[in-house]
Amino acid sequence: GELLHNPQILNLLVEAIGGNEWPQSRKEIYEMACHQLVNEESRAHRDARREKHHPPETLLDAAGYLCAIHLLSGITGFALDEDASDDQHYYWNGLTAHDLPLLLALKTNLFQKDGEEQRTPVHRSVAEYLGARYLAARIENGGLPFGRILALMTGEDGGMVPDLRGLAAWLSVHCRTGRPSLIERDPLGIVLYGDVRHFVVGDKRLVLNALKNEAQRYPWFRSQDWTSPPFGALGTADMESAFREILTSPSRTEADQALLDCVLDAIRHGDPLPALSEPLETIVRDTSYWPVVRTNAARALMHAMPDDSSRLLKLAEDIRVGAVEDREDELLDTLLRKLYPSCISPVQILGYLH
Repeated sequence: GELLHNPQILNLLVEAIGGNEWPQSRKEIYEMACHQLVNEESRAHRDARREKHHPPETLLDAAGYLCAIHLLSGITGFALDEDASDDQHYYWNGLTAHDLPLLLALKTNLFQKDGEEQRTPVHRSVAEYLGARYLAARIENGGLPFGRILALMTGEDGGMVPDLRGLAAWLSVHCRTGRPSLIERDPLGIVLYGDVRHFVVGDKRLVLNALKNEAQRYPWFRSQDWTSPPFGALGTADMESAFREILTSPSRTEADQALLDCVLDAIRHGDPLPALSEPLETIVRDTSYWPVVRTNAARALMHAMPDDSSRLLKLAEDIRVGAVEDREDELLDTLLRKLYPSCISPVQILGYLH
């Protein structure tokens, strides 16, 4: 459901569900959408592909090679004809991977016109996904040194080049070899622009540790992008133990509360984790936490136990009588939106207003 809030992802989802199978993660959406796009060719393109015996996977590899060059070099796209080439559109025939059907790939719906004889990827995020997919295959199976790609994606300070954060995020998904190094350099980008759902528990813990390091350097490290739904990919049952450790930590430092806020977003947008309802309620009631953390904990609590409103009703009542502090009414606002009118009736609601 959270994927539907992003127009770009929504368009890809439309492409992905050409059949009857629904994707369950961001990675599956991109994979299924790319397979749909590479197959939706004109009759002439399908005939040409059939004659040359190029299966969809080969075309996706060719598209990934082109997308990797597009992103790492910073060019706009490619020219189908030598006369159409310029500084921003490289002539496809000048590329070295002639064993791949590059021209056919450029004529699929994975690319769009950027001039009569020029093509550019249909969307940057698609290019990032396919480019990372191709690079990972070369790194894992083709002998391409990961360090060479990392050097192209990082600046002098070792941090990720801003324009390549999406490529790095998807590379972390496809390339287990380079995943720890990529997580260390840009954990927030890995979460926001990739898909950590299928990471093993050890790698998800690496993400949490790297996020904590970011928070220790600067507690407001998320201030340029407060997007929260992508954190839901961390919110899986196998992370319950790791989350409990953070939820029950006695620390109230700015860095630890910033990390806690990330975990609350993961619980709020992830799979329901009812076993965490008690520590979540404790945070809601505890005024030693930032108000925004307490409010986010309330939202996470609602998601953790969607079919049980008894804790929420008790919280709302304790706020109403002053047993739980809520100076700005943010907690009460969050609770009433959930409880009214199904659990708190129109007659009762007046007692909560002041």
